[in-house]
Amino acid sequence: VQTGLGLRINAGGRRTYFCMPRVNGVQEKVTLGTTDNLGLAEARDECREVYRNAEKGIGKMRRVELERQKRIEAERTMANSFRSVAEAWLSDTGKGGGAGLKSKSEVESRLEREVYPAWGDRLIQEIRRADVRELVDGIAQTKPVAANRALASVRRIFNWAVSKDKIDASPALGIEPPGIEKSRDRILSDDEITRLWIAFEKLGPPFGPLFKILLLTGQRRNEVGGLQWTEIKDNLWTLPGDRAKNARPHTIPLTPLATEILEEIPRTESFRHVFTS
Repeated sequence: VQTGLGLRINAGGRRTYFCMPRVNGVQEKVTLGTTDNLGLAEARDECREVYRNAEKGIGKMRRVELERQKRIEAERTMANSFRSVAEAWLSDTGKGGGAGLKSKSEVESRLEREVYPAWGDRLIQEIRRADVRELVDGIAQTKPVAANRALASVRRIFNWAVSKDKIDASPALGIEPPGIEKSRDRILSDDEITRLWIAFEKLGPPFGPLFKILLLTGQRRNEVGGLQWTEIKDNLWTLPGDRAKNARPHTIPLTPLATEILEEIPRTESFRHVFTS
């Protein structure tokens, strides 16, 4: 039983918990909530809190002000969390914000996988150089190259935050990538190409033709995967800058075999992409 807790039932059957503490000699009526959204145990806890505040001279108006201040602080904290700042940066890059991202989806996935678990809810102003080093070194223990990519992403986020006056300086400044990367020099032998081509034939559309075009053009997976019919004309494929890794448009000649494969793919009016699934 909680002293001071009451239940009011109106003519329509609505049941409302309330209490009437005395604050600085003046009695107040405080509505706690209805039985639809407040259980009895919760109402008792709310009532105890009201009376504790009343003993400190904190009345209804003061409680409202304190709640307002708490909401403002929570909103400020949320807006300045690392995740919120990173999402704002990603949004800004899509509006010509200068970050020049090649693939936002890859960056988003990397942040979700490598960074947000450690920093997502932290205020960006509280992240220090030691935190950056700890994060990057932790990833590098098993995935050195992934650590390099994560460092590159967070460095750009911090730099953007500096440009927007959210922080004074980047805590990633001067931290070197932990992983040593080597250029890939692996190429397929004629026998491997033959075996792959046979496998592509068995695989069928849409992925069989897609892999064939990958092999014939030497372009990147996402570039071929996003190929649109409007980009193909007169045996040439014009890749727009917003889909190219270097952010520059360029033209790829299509061999007769590549053209033949593309011509065999049925066009669907509802899809602008060549490879659909």
